Amino acid sequence: MVAEGPITPAEENLECPECGAQLILKESRYGKFYGCETWHDTKCPGSIGAHPDGRPLGRLANQQTKRARQRAHVVFNKLWEVAGLTRKQAYAWMRREMGLSKEEGHIAMFDTAQCEQLIKLLEPYRLGDEPDMVGTCSNCSGSPVVPLTGLCGPCTFGAV
Repeated sequence: MVAEGPITPAEENLECPECGAQLILKESRYGKFYGCETWHDTKCPGSIGAHPDGRPLGRLANQQTKRARQRAHVVFNKLWEVAGLTRKQAYAWMRREMGLSKEEGHIAMFDTAQCEQLIKLLEPYRLGDEPDMVGTCSNCSGSPVVPLTGLCGPCTFGAV
């Protein structure tokens, strides 16, 4: 059952990144989130997900930044969906390559420029071009092979 109206926030005072109004902690069938208080009148899309305790998930972002984060996730997720890394290995590689701390190293914390930087870092590897990802790694005999390097994902991204 979906709760009606706002829920008591966990000491958060968040401003809508779209219109500047207050974001209010609400609950949907998918869980808690912060939504713009003007939504019913204006349909303002300002929102951010929330942890079960009401803490915001990541940094507030406007629609442009949200779309950039979605694009970055599509490319980045291929490190474990296609290239054979674990999520932990993929995030460690990203933090190392981008010079980020563990706290900063989440796409939900990125601005548009960081999303584009991550996408550019991964472009040369052509991850997801599955027909090209055939063969055996010359380093460890693992597969699939990343086209650019001829090595498996863990060897390519320094995860072994």
